[in-house]
Amino acid sequence: MTEKDREERRGNVVIKKLEIPKELGVKKEGCVWLEKFVKEKLEVECQVKEWRFSGKLIVVTVENEAQRREIMLNKRKLKDGTIYIERDLSWEER
Repeated sequence: MTEKDREERRGNVVIKKLEIPKELGVKKEGCVWLEKFVKEKLEVECQVKEWRFSGKLIVVTVENEAQRREIMLNKRKLKDGTIYIERDLSWEER
C-alpha cells in the first residue's frame, strides 16, 4: 500500500447498515443529509466533502482528520442501534 492511498483514506469513514433515502441521488443533497445525521445522532459538527456507495457500505469523506477523529470518538452513541461506523482501511490493513 502506498503512502498516497493511506493519505486518501485518512479522512474517510465507513458507515454500515445505514439506509439513505432513495430521493438523495444527487451528491450534494446526500452530503447535507449525512451532515445532519452525524449532528443529530453523534452530536458532532462536520462537513462532508463527498460520499459514495461501496457495495453495501457508505464511504464518507469529511473535511479533515480532526472531524473524523470526533466522529470515531462519538460512534459509541450508536451502540444500541444497528448502524456501525469504522475507519476506511485498505485490504492490507484489515
